[in-house]
Parts: sequence; structure tokens; C-alpha cells
Amino acid sequence: MGDVEDRTALYYERAKQLNLLSSGTSVELERQLREVYKALSYQNEQVRLYMLLGKIYKQNLDLSSALFCYRFVLKKEPTNPTAQKYLVQCLTLKGKELMTQGIEGDWKAKFISARSLFDEAIEYNRDSQELCVLKAVCQVS
Repeated sequence: MGDVEDRTALYYERAKQLNLLSSGTSVELERQLREVYKALSYQNEQVRLYMLLGKIYKQNLDLSSALFCYRFVLKKEPTNPTAQKYLVQCLTLKGKELMTQGIEGDWKAKFISARSLFDEAIEYNRDSQELCVLKAVCQVS
């Protein structure tokens, strides 16, 4: 392996270990992100780095960032089943979050946004009854 691959692997493994041992504090999150970003600075196209980054963001409920990571992976590897699974999970959570926010405020805009997220999730999981029900609930006339 070359120097770039070695450094990328080193930072990836550090971030992975930190993630496995994490109890969820902000300091631990910062350390994990720092290691992944170091690895990305050497090889910013590696799918496994974005998978780990998406996992870290998802665990910390930064769903928008997690969605970015899983969408990036699926652009590189459209049939990656793990990325598809996690993308659907994040889309569903983000859609439910928007629905909840819609109850408190501008419900129409929130429900339209939630529905588009459920539409995207259904592309990867057509058999999900839950997604179909959530999409139907968000029907806005």
C-alpha cells in the first residue's frame, strides 16, 4: 500500500474503534469526526468512509448529514444494500420529524417535505406498509 492508502486506513480504523467504544458524549463525537475527516482528506471518494460518517451522524441524530452520506454512497454504488437500508431509516426518521414539526407550525410545507422523503424511501423499499401509510397521511390538497 502507498502512503495515502496507509494513512486513510489508519484514520478509518481509529474512527471505527472510537465509534465502537463511544458512549455518545460530544467529545467522543468530535474525536470520531476528526478521524474520519482526516481519512477523507487523503481519499475523499471512499465509500466506506462515508458509510462510517453516515453511521456517526445517524447515531447522533444529525439526519440531514447522515442523508448526505448515504446518498453519496448510493451515487457511487447504487445497489449497496446497507446504504439503501440506512438511507430508508434516515428518510423515515426525518419525515416523521417533519410531520411532528408540522403539527406545531406550518403544517402544509412540513407535510409536503415529509411526503417527498417518504417517496424517496419507497424507491428503495417498495414493500413497506409503514412508508405507504406515512406518505398517505402527508397527502396535502
